[in-house]
Amino acid sequence: MPAGGPLDHPLSDILTHGLNVYTPECDRMIRELNKIVSRKELFEMFDWLDDLSASESDKLEFEKKVRIKYLMLKGK
Repeated sequence: MPAGGPLDHPLSDILTHGLNVYTPECDRMIRELNKIVSRKELFEMFDWLDDLSASESDKLEFEKKVRIKYLMLKGK
């Protein structure tokens, strides 16, 4: 079972440990989404990439998904 430390999950790495995980813009939008929705909702919102094995193109594709959700929720 994960201990909740760094590298256990990308979401906690970004929000709790302040780590840079995906792209700077993607990480920023995830932090902003956390101000709009609960962490539980944010956790369930995406199929989180394993940041340690994800390719750069995977990270950019994930950023697109985050941007779509961010713009949709920010506009509410």
